[in-house]
Parts: sequence; C-alpha cells; structure tokens
Amino acid sequence: MQHQTSPQVLANKFSRKKLLDLLYKFMLAVGGSFLIAIAAQIVVPLFPVPVTLQTLAVLFIAITCGSRVGTAAVAIYILEGASGLPVFAGGTGLLAGPSCGYLFGFLLTAFVSGYLCEHGWKRNFFTVFLAGFVGLLFTYAMGLAVLSLYVGWHSAITLGVVPFILAAILKLIFLATVISSLRKN
Repeated sequence: MQHQTSPQVLANKFSRKKLLDLLYKFMLAVGGSFLIAIAAQIVVPLFPVPVTLQTLAVLFIAITCGSRVGTAAVAIYILEGASGLPVFAGGTGLLAGPSCGYLFGFLLTAFVSGYLCEHGWKRNFFTVFLAGFVGLLFTYAMGLAVLSLYVGWHSAITLGVVPFILAAILKLIFLATVISSLRKN
C-alpha cells in the first residue's frame, strides 16, 4: 500500500529543509565573521594601514563557502565593529579613518572570489590563486579610494598597496595550496 503525501506535507518538509539550510548558512557566516575578527588581531603595524590576516580569512571563507556566505560573513563582521565590538585590526571597533575602505572592499572581495569559485575557479591551485587575486583587486581599489582622501593618490599607492604586495602574494599562495589540497582529499 502506497502512502500518498499531500501538497501541504511536501510544503512543510520543503520549508523545514530550506529553513535548516538558511540556519546552517547563517551559522557559517557568523563563524566566518569570528574568523575574520581573530585574523584582524594578527597585526604587523604599519601606518596608516596595518598588515593583518583579514584578507586571508575573507578569501578562505568566500572560496570555501561561496559568495553569499562569504559576503554575509564580512557584513556581519563590519556590523560587529560598527556596533563598537573591538574586532577590527588592533582591537578597535572604529569604522572610520584611512583604512575603512579596505573593510568595505572585503564585501566585494568576498562576493567576487566566492562567485568565481562557484563557477569553476576552484578546480586547482592556479584558478584558486586567480580567484583570490581578482577579489583582492576590489579590496585594494576600495582601500585606495578612501585612503587617497587622507593622503592623496600617490601616497595612497605608496602606503596602501606597495607594502602589501609580498604579503598578498604569500597569502594567495598559502590559500591556493590549502584549498587545492583539500579538493584532492
């Protein structure tokens, strides 16, 4: 004897499944925001923008969890800092100043890198590296736009990009190595 399922029962099952999926993604985003906050506390002090591991955390979350979860994690992180929690670099909660453009650039970085990886750029070391590189261009573009308001364009490039090039390349190599080796296992 076959049991027939009514449309209402199917709708309830679908709704529960969808709700659990949304809850899971929200928890990933909250966890991602915590990871970014922890990475922000690993600081090499430079003026006016410190070197941190935030970009590595943002890219890791976006590439492993996708554009939506990655962007949500960054948005939650920014809201945590805007509410006064000491989550930004050096334990501040100040969402202003010469480095705040980089924070908003993280939103675009998470979306773009996550989107690229959702569309096949997570296949190997090279494509993961490129997805991260393309995403970082948005962080630096937003960061430079705001930093230039404080120090001018020439100084913004000298202070806001040049000191970060080696660190960015090393982060991308590390990230691409980890992600591509995880995909092999």
